[in-house]
Amino acid sequence: MWMRNLVFVVTVMIGAGTLGWMLFPAAVPPPGKGFDPNTIHDPEFVGVVGEIDALFAQTWEKGGVKPAPGAPELAVVRRMSLALTGSVPSVQEIPAATASPPGSATSWRRTAPTTRSSAS
Repeated sequence: MWMRNLVFVVTVMIGAGTLGWMLFPAAVPPPGKGFDPNTIHDPEFVGVVGEIDALFAQTWEKGGVKPAPGAPELAVVRRMSLALTGSVPSVQEIPAATASPPGSATSWRRTAPTTRSSAS
């Protein structure tokens, strides 16, 4: 009898702990500001970055690898929309993307998808 009670208590405690862990997850740190390599002026850091860039360039040159040409603006918008919302841009969002100046495909992203109800 006591063994059954012990198993029951342990099972309840594990379940309660799991439920608490799921309902109250650990605090997530706020997103970072991003990294701007131009703000780092440490000569050692700049030297290491230069060495790594040179190594990549040398390896790519040996292998005959060339960078792909830039994607058209609408392709970038479509890819960003798929990555951020899981669907292609709506018919209303496409004119906003084509109206923005060339090279600024990301500017339409600030306001367009926030009204999309299907985004999760």
